[in-house]
Amino acid sequence: MSNNNKVAIVLRTKDRTIFLKRAINSIVNQTFKNYVAYVVNDGGNIDDISEVKNNIPSPLKGNFSFINLPVSAGRGAALSIGISSGNEKYIHILDDDDTIEPEFLEKTVKFLEDDKEEIFSAVKTSNYDVLERVEDGKIIIEEKTDKYGFDNDGIKDYISYLMVRTPIVPNTLLFRRKCVIDNENAKTELNYSEDIDLFVKIMLWGEIGVIKEFLSTYHRRKPNNSPYDNCTNTTLFKYDQSIAWKNNVIRKAIRGDGLLTTTWAAALQRKAISDMHISRINSEINNLNDSFSSVTNLLKSILNQIEK
Repeated sequence: MSNNNKVAIVLRTKDRTIFLKRAINSIVNQTFKNYVAYVVNDGGNIDDISEVKNNIPSPLKGNFSFINLPVSAGRGAALSIGISSGNEKYIHILDDDDTIEPEFLEKTVKFLEDDKEEIFSAVKTSNYDVLERVEDGKIIIEEKTDKYGFDNDGIKDYISYLMVRTPIVPNTLLFRRKCVIDNENAKTELNYSEDIDLFVKIMLWGEIGVIKEFLSTYHRRKPNNSPYDNCTNTTLFKYDQSIAWKNNVIRKAIRGDGLLTTTWAAALQRKAISDMHISRINSEINNLNDSFSSVTNLLKSILNQIEK
C-alpha cells in the first residue's frame, strides 16, 4: 500500500457477514478518504468475504486490503497481523460489529495533525451505545442512547483507567503508529481484553485527547450463545475474561515485568479491597433497611391494636 495513506483501519472478522457489511459501509461513507482498511478474516468463510469485497464501490476498492487466514489465529494475533500489514501514520481499530460516523476520520485525523508538538498519542470521541438483536437475518435496533458514551474530559485520566479499568471502546480511538513501534510493536498475548495492553502502549507514549462529539457507535446484543454475540461474552470463553486479564497482570508483576505492571497490579489490589469494603457496607445497609422495615411494621401493628 502507498506510503501516502494517512490511516490504517484494522477490522477483524469471522463469519459475521451481516455485521461486516455494516462496518465496511461506515468506512465507505467516511468524508476522509485517505485510508486503507485491512480486513483480517480470522479463519472464516472466504466466499462470504468475497461477496462483501465485490460490493465495495469501485472507486474505493483500492482502499481495502483483505487478509484471509486459513485457520483462526485468535483475536490477539489477528490484531497484530492487521496492525503490522501497513505503514500508515495513524491506526484505527474497528470491530466488525461496530460503526463510525461519517466525519470520524476527518475530525480525529485533524486533531492529531494539528498537534504539531505531538503531545497526544491518540484521540478518542464520544460514542453512542446501541442495543440490538439479529432476527431473520436482519439487525433490529432496540435502543440507541448517548447517556453512557459521552466523554467530557479534555484528556483521559490514566489513574482512573489503571485503578478501575475504565473502558476505552476501541472504535472511539485513533492513535499514532509510532506508539506501538516505539513500544515493541503490537505484541499480543491474550485473545481476551487484548486491546488493553495496546492501550497501555499508547498511554506510555503520550496523552489521549478527547473530541466530545459522538463520532462512533458501540453495538451490543444480549448473549444467546450465537455467533452474533459480542466477542466479550462467555460464548467464546468459559470463564470470566476480566479476571483472566487481571491474573495476567499479576503474573507479570510477580515475574518483575516492569514498574508499570507492578504499579498496575497494586492498583488492582487496592481496587479489589475497596470493592470488598463497599460490598460489606452495602450489605450492612440492606440489613439495616430490613430491620427498620420490621420495626416499622411492628409499630404499625401496635398502633392498630391501640386504636381498636
